[in-house]
Amino acid sequence: MNEQSDITVSSRKRAVIDGVAGILGFNSTEALFSTALGRVVISGSGLSVDGFDREAGKVTVNGKIDAVFYPAERKEAGNLFKNLFGRRK
Repeated sequence: MNEQSDITVSSRKRAVIDGVAGILGFNSTEALFSTALGRVVISGSGLSVDGFDREAGKVTVNGKIDAVFYPAERKEAGNLFKNLFGRRK
């Protein structure tokens, strides 16, 4: 995958991310993606992943977007996922 990842946020209602390798998890308040440059988190409310083109590495998220950030890389990636999305049974 190309070592490039771009994020475009439009009116805090839509985010398009290029360079996405995969969707690590999402719910209505947070979405976690793996990109060419590391993990990306989008937080907000009413979030939905409305398009993921794996071949193009592009994902579209709609909803009220409050924040977009790159969390620090951790050796235990599972802990990041648990902290963001809680325990799933």
